[in-house]
Amino acid sequence: MFLFPKLHHQNTAIPDVTNYTVTEAIKALQDAGFVVSDEQREEANENVEEGRVSRTSPAIGSIRKEGTEVIIYRSLGDVKVTIEDYTGK
Repeated sequence: MFLFPKLHHQNTAIPDVTNYTVTEAIKALQDAGFVVSDEQREEANENVEEGRVSRTSPAIGSIRKEGTEVIIYRSLGDVKVTIEDYTGK
């Protein structure tokens, strides 16, 4: 009996890792057969606690081949910017 190596990658949905810690998200993505990029990005997100995963690229739920590289976006939390009032000036 001969065993052949896997010649093609299966298509798989990007798992929903929203609100996971970065470490938990990396493990879940790798367990699903994806490669996690060393590059992580940050973004403000009022719905996701600071330090947690807010989204991925490719998007959560999109179908991709196993081995596809995934970028994790880490939430900065609800970032507020205060500007001066220039009304009437």
